[in-house]
Amino acid sequence: MELEGLEIKEEALVYRPAEDSLLAIKAIKALKNFSEPEVLDVGTGSGILGLYAAMFFHAKKLVMSDINKRACRLAERNYMLNKDKLSGTNVTILKSDLFENIKGRYDIIIFNAPYLKGSIDAHLPIIERAWNGGLTGIEVSLRFLNEAFSHLKKNGAIILLASSLSDIDTLRKRIDELGYKIMSELKEHYFFEDIIAMTILKNKKANMQDE
Repeated sequence: MELEGLEIKEEALVYRPAEDSLLAIKAIKALKNFSEPEVLDVGTGSGILGLYAAMFFHAKKLVMSDINKRACRLAERNYMLNKDKLSGTNVTILKSDLFENIKGRYDIIIFNAPYLKGSIDAHLPIIERAWNGGLTGIEVSLRFLNEAFSHLKKNGAIILLASSLSDIDTLRKRIDELGYKIMSELKEHYFFEDIIAMTILKNKKANMQDE
């Protein structure tokens, strides 16, 4: 498939670009004041969001990670297909459970999170981990936000996907408690839910504590 100027291949056991991916791309386009940023795409899947952000901002560095080995291989394949559009970007693809194997700080961190309510079974099929956000749908997102804080640069931004079918009010409250602020939200209604792309920054007080 061709999406936003990128050639993207798909794979049966890897999360496919869908409406939430398109909404995340809108959120990426809305980001301001980033010149040659360092970008991290967590749970990269096909790689579409990381590749698009790197192309859009002429990123200096792009790290794409996923807990699914197949996703890592597919993201690498899609990077090779679009390598000419990412000239000057240093690209790394690695297997990681959220920030388990991630080093350094980033200007932009993207996470199309597993945001639907599901099981807490520790032995979920790997493809189910792409959408299963735990009993309230926000458990994975909260773990991500807690770990992301030390990997986000002072003036960096997080793009996080969420669903109205999850415990979205608790998620917003915890974002504030964790030292972030929501700068903006983009919303699209699909079938029985609203998909929400949150752009999240560190709040000023948290920035001072983090220096």
